[in-house]
Amino acid sequence: MKGFRTKNRGLMVSVCAALITLPLVVSSGESIGLIESVRVFEESSEHLELFASQRDHFDGALLSAQSDYDPAATAAVAADAHRASGQSIDSLGYSLGGSKRTLWGGDVSASIGMSHHMVGADQNKVMRHTPRGTLAVSIPLLKSLRFEVNSAQIAAAQEELKAADLDFGSRKSQQLTLIVSAYWQYVALNEKAALLEVTARQTRKFVDDTKQLVEANERPEADLTLFLARLSDIEVVLADLKQRNYEQFVALVDLIGSDGRSLGWNPPTPVDSLPERFVSEASVDKAYRTMLSKALANNKELRGLKRKQSAARQRMIYARNNARHDLDLRLSGEAARTRYGAQHASEMRALVSLTYQFPWDNKLKKGECAQARSSYETAKSLHSLHRAQLENKIRLRLKSIALIAEKIAKRKHSLKYYQKSVEDEKTRFRMGMSTVFNVLMTERRYLDARLL
Repeated sequence: MKGFRTKNRGLMVSVCAALITLPLVVSSGESIGLIESVRVFEESSEHLELFASQRDHFDGALLSAQSDYDPAATAAVAADAHRASGQSIDSLGYSLGGSKRTLWGGDVSASIGMSHHMVGADQNKVMRHTPRGTLAVSIPLLKSLRFEVNSAQIAAAQEELKAADLDFGSRKSQQLTLIVSAYWQYVALNEKAALLEVTARQTRKFVDDTKQLVEANERPEADLTLFLARLSDIEVVLADLKQRNYEQFVALVDLIGSDGRSLGWNPPTPVDSLPERFVSEASVDKAYRTMLSKALANNKELRGLKRKQSAARQRMIYARNNARHDLDLRLSGEAARTRYGAQHASEMRALVSLTYQFPWDNKLKKGECAQARSSYETAKSLHSLHRAQLENKIRLRLKSIALIAEKIAKRKHSLKYYQKSVEDEKTRFRMGMSTVFNVLMTERRYLDARLL
């Protein structure tokens, strides 16, 4: 499991570096960092254990495909006693042999053995000893004798195992993407909460200033009531935001995996700030082809689908060859040497046989061919569809990044005016040139703009 996970360790760096260069931080009970969250996921997440355990299925499928070509050994011992008309035949034989299905399509078998016979009347028995050796080769005449055809099942299982490795990497990268996204949402909620804390402090100060004006009879007490109501509203929104912040932290821990709870259940403070690096629409258009080329070459899901397509093609080749009728040529030879007393006799035998098996409608093999062909066409279509979707996603997301960056830049520019208008309105209020309502509305518009 650990070795399997290590091959995808570069994924962590790739996902994070693609977003922003971040400092390496160590989590404590009071803080949490993006790199630390990903490290915990990398090292001890139950999600990874689940993803990796599914690979065992394809390991087993490869062993099963290879087992068809495993050599088989046989050993036999036989004894026989026969009595008839005063004659007796007692025999004892033992043999050792082996057989193997070859990757060129035929079968080879060989054996050696020894037999002992006691033959004759009860008073005149003769012992015979016969060592024997056989060799046989079976050749399918109607099926392919090419290595790549007969080994197609093994090749398909190997491709599926490689696809499983890529699927592991793909699912891991998807989980990492969810973690990164959840982390930045957590950061955003923390920054919004911090912003409301600042606003609450400023409002409290304004309440204190208004109290002094009321005590000096420079403002009516009703103005103070409105500011107190505004402060209560901010505190309610802040409490709600803290609840959402806690829920987002729990979601982040869940994405990391059960061991991610080692980060603690009290929401820590994120050590990273929202990135300030933005891109322009022109730079996105310029980078599109380069990023698309890299994505098509490195996207693990796309590469995994390509492997699955290759595996389906191998199974289709094997099924087509296996659907042919069986016409087998069998060549065998046997050599024996019998010794009885001082006499010896040698024996040589050669045998040629031709066997033809004709399934009446061959429905089983035809069905296997149809299924293999359908699986191949499906895998081919899925690969093409995913490639097209990947191209569209890259184009859409890069465009979205450029537009969002443009919107943020304009928003930051407008915030300067909102901030200036709030300060001016408060100054006019202190001078008696504005109303409480105007101050509150200006402040609310400024706060809403910052929270967007």
